[in-house]
Amino acid sequence: MKKYLFLIFMLVCFFNIVLAANDIKISTKVVNERLIPVININNQIVLEVLDKGSFISSFDRAEHIYSVLVEVEEKGLALKNIQIRRSKKNYIGVIDKIQVFEINRGDSIAYNMSAYKLATHWLANIKKALVLKKDAQAKQINSDNEIDVLLQKNFKASVVKKTNKNMFPLMGIINTLGRLNVLAFLQYLIIFAVIQMLISFAVFKYLSNKDKNRNEEYLKIQTKVENLQNTVIYLKKELKFILSEKENKKINSKSVKQPAPAKQAQKTIPKAPILSKSDEIYRLEKEGKTALEISKVLNISLGEVVLNLNLKKKKND
Repeated sequence: MKKYLFLIFMLVCFFNIVLAANDIKISTKVVNERLIPVININNQIVLEVLDKGSFISSFDRAEHIYSVLVEVEEKGLALKNIQIRRSKKNYIGVIDKIQVFEINRGDSIAYNMSAYKLATHWLANIKKALVLKKDAQAKQINSDNEIDVLLQKNFKASVVKKTNKNMFPLMGIINTLGRLNVLAFLQYLIIFAVIQMLISFAVFKYLSNKDKNRNEEYLKIQTKVENLQNTVIYLKKELKFILSEKENKKINSKSVKQPAPAKQAQKTIPKAPILSKSDEIYRLEKEGKTALEISKVLNISLGEVVLNLNLKKKKND
């Protein structure tokens, strides 16, 4: 959400800069059969750079002054706030601690006037160019208002007042806002539309992300439940199989006949006792093997091993 608010702020600043920006240019002029650089603001020459100062050439100095003025405009600082200050032996033009130009001894000689007088002359030229732009904007607004009034008169003459009220209830509000300031009205209208679009987009994205996360959580839970269900079904089958095997062993042991006793005279070779599967499980458990290792050694299922160990524990209890 923060990035959308930052984007809205940047758009507002952009529109303000576009509407209030001054036309700053660098060009050349011939003075006494010599080509010199000049700085123009709103098509008005404000600075003629006759001396190079501390730069390689007068053109380099003019380029530096031009770049500083453009930087001031991009930062949103007002050129009308330019002031003259004393710096050591020279006078400088400053806008909010940013040095725009410096009057040196060479400028005083070239213009044949004192450094302070030349600095105030350049300052007056800059402020005059800014005032001329405001006057031009005011004339444009007045002309737009006159056109708007003529359109209203023609509209009222061709359409009945009652019809106007029914069909165009917002026309009066729009015309009133347009009369105040056409450029400001368009600016606020565009900004409002952009803000509405960004808010709608941000809300839509937030809700879609929330719904997506909810679906992912639901799928994870559903997968876990299915895995648990499959495990329970498998263990039930294993338990049923083990119980059926035990029942079959009991039946078979009863049906098998006991072998005839061997004659006393014959010497019988002692055989190693044959351990049942349960005894093997208990023996391996005593040796410290886990249920999984026992199932691998005896080649039986893990469920059968666990069941036998649990039965042993119950008998001991």
